[in-house]
Amino acid sequence: MAGETGLLHCYHRGCGEKFDPNDNKE
Repeated sequence: MAGETGLLHCYHRGCGEKFDPNDNKE
């Protein structure tokens, strides 16, 4: 689940569109 950390990091950075947690909530 290390990807979650990366997603959150990117999401907070401003690339939430690419790493949308909603789209990657699988």
